[in-house]
Amino acid sequence: MPESVPRPGASDATRCLPTDYHDAGVRSDTHQDGVGKTGTNRVLVGGGFHHVAVRVADFDGAVHFSTEVLGFSPTVSWGEGDKRTVMLDTGNSSYLEVFAGGTTPSTTEGPILHYAIRAHDVDVMVENAPAHGATVTVEPKDVTIQSTPFAVPVRNAFFRGPAGASIELFRNERT
Repeated sequence: MPESVPRPGASDATRCLPTDYHDAGVRSDTHQDGVGKTGTNRVLVGGGFHHVAVRVADFDGAVHFSTEVLGFSPTVSWGEGDKRTVMLDTGNSSYLEVFAGGTTPSTTEGPILHYAIRAHDVDVMVENAPAHGATVTVEPKDVTIQSTPFAVPVRNAFFRGPAGASIELFRNERT
């Protein structure tokens, strides 16, 4: 195992990475296998979410909604009946993993409050969603998140998908 040494000026997360990591020219925007997945997390060498998983009562409805309304693309699937699962590419090799066998959507919040999807035109997406079983919960609006180190202007909206998940459509140029 390579020697780990504290690196002056490094963050806590990268301070004790092996010295060959810092010095070998490892790029944070390309995986070591050269596949070219992008990201800026130096600890993970790339980073970002791979997928968010949801279990739904209406598998076919959730897949239809995700592909026809949100434009996700099925990549791989497996299983049968209540054991079916599909990985849907959201457009940048981040996935929504949909599992069959769920129960009727709960009216209370679960551990995942919502998931946010980058959208070029939030308004058009919200206009199309109700025709496919979604309920708009927050109409499209412009918000400036007063954050540090800079304010983040966004356009967003929320709807509850037919499987019960709270979905945020999110557009911004800063994050």
